This record gives sequence, structure tokens and C-alpha cells, in this order.
Amino acid sequence: MSEMPSSPCTHSSIRYTSSSHARAVGFKRPGKPERLTAANTKGASSREKPSLDDSPMIFPPPLIIPNDDLAIDPEYPTQSFQEWLDEEERNPVTEKRRNVYVVPPPLFDDQVSFME
Repeated sequence: MSEMPSSPCTHSSIRYTSSSHARAVGFKRPGKPERLTAANTKGASSREKPSLDDSPMIFPPPLIIPNDDLAIDPEYPTQSFQEWLDEEERNPVTEKRRNVYVVPPPLFDDQVSFME
């Protein structure tokens, strides 16, 4: 697989909110308590108070464009981290398949250095 040539983004601004289409289809971003609950794993202690940086600059909400899954069915039940982790389709780590490939983050321009 050959690498695609990289080119700078030509957008004049960065969007930190969902699109107007998200509002039109009725998508509502879960609140901070719901997102914290969804981020927990079943092994986490209930006394532990996980933190969540709520800045949309750090973790923006989904953009939601026409024909996106969330646009087609915005009421579809959410998926927690634990549900994602427990999916049967996930490839198990075995003696034969024990390599985990980690993709590095993108390079950051000075204008978005806060993301590093």
C-alpha cells in the first residue's frame, strides 16, 4: 500500500461543535456524567472519580453530516467503552497473533499546538 501525499488542510477555521445538520436530525450530545459513565470499564472502582476534560478543543463532539449513522438514527443507543472492548468481533491477542500496531498521532502545526 503506497502512502498518499500529504497536503495542508485548506479549511479557514476549525469547528469544535456539531454541524447544524446534527440539530436538524435531533442529535443531542450526551452530558458529561453520561460520557464519564460510558468511559468506565467494569473493573473501575465506583469510588474513583475519573476526570473528563470537557473542552471541545480536546475532544470535540461528532460533526454529523447527512447520511452519517448518527444522522440516520440519532436515538440509536450509545455504546460504552466496555461494550466496545467486549465486542465479539474484536481480534483476540493470542500466541500467534500478539502484535499490536500503534499509529502515532499526526504532526501538529503551531496553530494547534495545544493538542499535543
